[in-house]
Amino acid sequence: MSIPSDFAAFSASLAADMPDALWPEALKALWYDGKGDWNGAHNIAQDIP
Repeated sequence: MSIPSDFAAFSASLAADMPDALWPEALKALWYDGKGDWNGAHNIAQDIP
């Protein structure tokens, strides 16, 4: 799965079980938040400098 090019593609990516490992950490955090997993999002986001 590549980096989503727009909001529709990002929304469609939420059907997956995990975000793509090659995505930037900030995008992964947004993905977890989009899935309703605030803790998962927070765990990633708090480590972003």
